Amino acid sequence: MRQFNFMRGAALVLVAAFSLGTAQAGTISGVLEFTGEVSAIGSGGLDGAVGLSFTNGFITTFADGTFATAGIAAGSTGSLEDFFFDPLSPSPVLSFLTIDFDPGPGKFSFDLEAVEIADQGETFLVLTGTGTLSGTGLGSESYDFAMSIDGFGDLVAFSGVISPTVIPVPGALVLFGSGLMALGLRRRS
Repeated sequence: MRQFNFMRGAALVLVAAFSLGTAQAGTISGVLEFTGEVSAIGSGGLDGAVGLSFTNGFITTFADGTFATAGIAAGSTGSLEDFFFDPLSPSPVLSFLTIDFDPGPGKFSFDLEAVEIADQGETFLVLTGTGTLSGTGLGSESYDFAMSIDGFGDLVAFSGVISPTVIPVPGALVLFGSGLMALGLRRRS
């Protein structure tokens, strides 16, 4: 009986430790897909590009999660900062992507912290990277970035996406492990 009470008390302490926390701003979730026109910076076509200059910002093609809750939908517009990716400059690219809530006054802002060339050729360029997405009245989250640039000469278009970075949750692993430990102790008794 004593061991059962101990296990019940230990379980209560674990549940309390992982469920009681500090207050935080709301979290950001969801995917934002966008498209627009771009000019390559560098020699030749896309195969010699070392940077990108965005002529007219971007148009949203898909938004869900917190983006949709903030009123962002297909057709919403935003801005992108010009940058060099070989090497990344400036580093990080602060407010690389910004889009206003609809209706305002808030906005989302994505800081591009790392980028790499996934593939590059005469008429195409694929970039991937990571950064931090924040929103007015919301917290900040790690997000992944991907962009595909296609075209030749002056006819160059891009499509891109930012999506949440998948990070394992240590608290869930501890709870799972403690449950297995409790089962093991229970079997011994």
